[in-house]
Amino acid sequence: YGLTEALIVTASNWEHDRRGALGVPLFRDTEIAILDERGSEVPRGAVGEVAVRAPTVMTGYIGRAAETREVLR
Repeated sequence: YGLTEALIVTASNWEHDRRGALGVPLFRDTEIAILDERGSEVPRGAVGEVAVRAPTVMTGYIGRAAETREVLR
């Protein structure tokens, strides 16, 4: 799994090759959760939004405070 707001790859399931699985974080100090629309973690296997907290995640869009508030919590 990768995204543009962090390093190219954040998590991997290469060892287990489970389709549809996000995998495990590749780096220490990386937290990954699947959240519902209220920001609460969903049960394993449920649909939600991938949330990542790590030193490798961007801190904001340069000169675009409103857009930063929309995407970062």
